[in-house]
Amino acid sequence: MSVVRFAPVEGEYDERWLTAAERSRRDRLVQTPDRTAFVAAHVLVRECAAALLDAEPRDVVIAHRCRDCGGEDHGAPYVVGADLHVSLSHTRGWVAAVAAATPCGIDVQEVGHVPDLALSEAELAWAGEDAVRRTLLWSRKEALAKAGLADVGAFWEHDVRARDARIRDWADDGVVGAWVIAGPDDTGDPDDTGDTGDTEDAAGPVLGGTP
Repeated sequence: MSVVRFAPVEGEYDERWLTAAERSRRDRLVQTPDRTAFVAAHVLVRECAAALLDAEPRDVVIAHRCRDCGGEDHGAPYVVGADLHVSLSHTRGWVAAVAAATPCGIDVQEVGHVPDLALSEAELAWAGEDAVRRTLLWSRKEALAKAGLADVGAFWEHDVRARDARIRDWADDGVVGAWVIAGPDDTGDPDDTGDTGDTEDAAGPVLGGTP
């Protein structure tokens, strides 16, 4: 079972749910809309995790750990004291989060410029100058990387045009997103889809498959 949610940033969010480390990261952001989105995303990921843990969202503690250096002031989020995987993302006006029993990743992006260096030659040929297609490809790569299935330092090597059974897309006006839930024995091979189990899908329109 997994829980996936995309949501607009609206109203007030209880910052008391955040840890001191999370509040410190929020305070590094200069613009108020970015700070608000940060808090909203960290509240939403607690709500997703709480739905699977049968707990109160305010009681879910989220910490971070870098896969590369082991630092705890940055890196992938995890639920303290629970065998559960989580991921979150935020952009101005929208946030996204996922909780699952297996590694997962989620991303939400405002449609905009994506540099050629981030895309493979085949992706560039398919997307052209279409900002929606470019941003969708970038979002898919981000989701795969957060799930540990792609190298963030070599995004141009990952061709994500084709439908990968692990990748699901989402879209709203001017915003796109993607999420990935890996199978329990996932090797990172696009053909190894695994079994992601039941999913509480995110609300909102989903983009169709690509060639």
